Amino acid sequence: MLGFLFGLLAANTAAADALPTIPVIAREAPCQLRSMQAICSSSWSQGLHSSHFQQRYRISTAETGARVFEGIGTYRVAADGSVDGVWAGRTATSIRLKAAGAANFC
Repeated sequence: MLGFLFGLLAANTAAADALPTIPVIAREAPCQLRSMQAICSSSWSQGLHSSHFQQRYRISTAETGARVFEGIGTYRVAADGSVDGVWAGRTATSIRLKAAGAANFC
């Protein structure tokens, strides 16, 4: 799904002067975290600029809904398909991200 989404985002950013805003894309599914039943959710939305996109990712316990993990990624997709950004988690850590093109997100 990530490869498809970055392909869509890269295609939408090719013409920087006439970029449409993307709708909020959200998914939620049961998952496992260290043998614990959980709910994983991911949502994507337009960033502050038409070439920016934001992802929120959250893992909650299936039983109570309590948050186990949450992070936010902010990505910039250039006209050539290259992607850079920052991933920040709730532990105050951030990771810089860089990819040569959307094809790398398969």
